[in-house]
Amino acid sequence: MANKPEDDGTKTVEKTASIAPKVGITKSEAKNILQEVQLYGTTMSYRKVNIKSQTHGKVEKISVLEGGRVKEGDIILSLEVEDRKKILQSAEALLAQRRLEYNVAKSLKNSGHQSKTKLSESYANLQSAVANLYKTQTAYDEIFIKAPFNGIVQELYVEEGDYLHQSGEQVATVIDDSKILAVARIPENKIAGIKIGNNATIKTVSGIETVGFVSYISKVADATTRTFRVEVEIVNNGYDFFEGMTTGIIIPVKQINAHLIKPSFFTLDESGEIGLKTLSHESRVEFYPINIIKESKEGMWITGIPDNTKIITAGQEFLRVGDKAVVAE
Repeated sequence: MANKPEDDGTKTVEKTASIAPKVGITKSEAKNILQEVQLYGTTMSYRKVNIKSQTHGKVEKISVLEGGRVKEGDIILSLEVEDRKKILQSAEALLAQRRLEYNVAKSLKNSGHQSKTKLSESYANLQSAVANLYKTQTAYDEIFIKAPFNGIVQELYVEEGDYLHQSGEQVATVIDDSKILAVARIPENKIAGIKIGNNATIKTVSGIETVGFVSYISKVADATTRTFRVEVEIVNNGYDFFEGMTTGIIIPVKQINAHLIKPSFFTLDESGEIGLKTLSHESRVEFYPINIIKESKEGMWITGIPDNTKIITAGQEFLRVGDKAVVAE
């Protein structure tokens, strides 16, 4: 009896290779959601002014302490009057005298008892007195340093008794906290959807939340980070927001179709790009790079895959694009 040829295993290999691996899937249908840009930033005062002296002199009185609230025009501090009050009173008296002289000269001219030249001289003296009073009044007003707008005296740099040797010395900082700016940097791949006037939600780490609007978008990217400065303006009702607070900023952009996916379904292709493996109608493995739109407690909202698709949830690590697979029952 002839010996039976040895089985080299070829048929077994072919049979094994013809069996498609089983995978777990989940069917996903895209839903229409509001796409949002989420940023992190800090708050800044709407306005901040460093107030400088306009003249020299001794600080006689400080009317508002640091942290005090002021209205536009309130006196923050005043310098010693010295002779300025007397000089002002003298200028006022001189103006009254020149006005009287001019009125008398005009009356005499009309009655024919005064020359035109004398009237012109009286008028010139009157104008000189007006200019002198304006100059004197301005010099007198400069000793009173006033708030440029409603706000808070953030810092004082002088004390009563200090002497200012020249004009231009910094004496105080006033901030306008009636509004607050939430400032953040946005990557260039997200800037396209942001427009001036877009609504935005602002939330601090302490849980304070309010709504504002995009008031500024830089037209020039930062040379180092390639990001753009974005400012969101909010009305600071109740003065709950302070400068320097860390905030989350959410800016709605547009309605899009997206899938809610668990992060555990994500995988990487051979080049290291993050995405999802899906099963086509022909039961072939496909790979789609994805964009993560936003996070939620239930998972990640993503785009980049068809609106209706079968996402491979188990066994994808052993499959390549184009492989045949069957759904495990």
